[in-house]
Amino acid sequence: MTTNKKHYRRWVPQPNLSFSELPSFTGSILFPDKENLPVTTTRDTFKGIFAPPPAQMKMPPPSIKIEGDHFFDTTHKSTYKQIEGDHRSRQVVQKETMPQRKGLFFGVTQTQEDFPGFKGHQPRPPRPVDPPQPTIDLKFDNKQNFSTENRSIFRGHDVSEHPAAPSCKKVEEEYKVPSVKFETETSQKRDFQPIDLKAAENVRISFPMSKLSLSADAKFDGRTMNHELFQDWGVQPRVRYGDFHENRPYIPSKNPFTSQSVTQSTFVPKPLETISRPKPQDRPISKSGEVNFKTVYQEEYQKKQARMCRAQVYLIQQELKRRKKEAQQKKLLESEPAREKCVSAPNKPFVAASLNTKAVT
Repeated sequence: MTTNKKHYRRWVPQPNLSFSELPSFTGSILFPDKENLPVTTTRDTFKGIFAPPPAQMKMPPPSIKIEGDHFFDTTHKSTYKQIEGDHRSRQVVQKETMPQRKGLFFGVTQTQEDFPGFKGHQPRPPRPVDPPQPTIDLKFDNKQNFSTENRSIFRGHDVSEHPAAPSCKKVEEEYKVPSVKFETETSQKRDFQPIDLKAAENVRISFPMSKLSLSADAKFDGRTMNHELFQDWGVQPRVRYGDFHENRPYIPSKNPFTSQSVTQSTFVPKPLETISRPKPQDRPISKSGEVNFKTVYQEEYQKKQARMCRAQVYLIQQELKRRKKEAQQKKLLESEPAREKCVSAPNKPFVAASLNTKAVT
């Protein structure tokens, strides 16, 4: 059995099951006394106490811990294990292939093989789908559940294995018929007494007879609700309350009427100020003078000078010493002609020789 044969096998065609949604019956069981009250505006607006705010989300504790035993087995290590010992493979013997006769052409395609059809007759309709198994166990409102707390705790006992205990009486008394009559009247029997239906009067209902003829002096009653309500009530007199003896004429005040309200005196309008335009003024560039290309960035962030190494310091010191020595020699050469004037003639060659030696040194 290879993977190819396991996957590409013959598929048996069968009709699909029709899945349909069952009606909801758990609502009436869970809430038997629920009334569908209409939602009013007040009920929709004032919904009552709101739910508490959700708790703050906290990071869960880390699941990776360093405690405990450590297993360093990897997938490669557990798959490719070292096999010790001599495990030789069996010798493969090639079978001789004999030439076979050419068979008939098999013209069944893969689609015909997978979907062979119903072989000339229509299949029966699929059976209805089984309803889902009940997952809700209702103990209080489900009448089909007969398991109570009393039955689950006090399960009883087998009478054949545990018979009733014998009576503790020595001699059983004989049964005597009681002389007092047994009282069989209950409260329910006294309250709900039977009614004799024969004694009830069989009153026959008589329907009133309709008359189609009208009397000669009958008048048409044309009163309507509109005519009864909207009548000509006339002008009602206005009742004026107060002392009718007082007859004071109206004297207008001489002071001017203050027509300014509190709002008008509090919120005083302010004059509208002209807004200055933020656009800078157009100023021509002055062509006289030098142009300063320095920026604020260049002045703030100046480049630090690098420190000189010891070799550079040594070369600069040697250069300064050389220049200082040349300056001293130059001063000596300038002071030699003044000395030659004071010295006599025989000593001139000696002075020249000494100058030559100084120049060489």
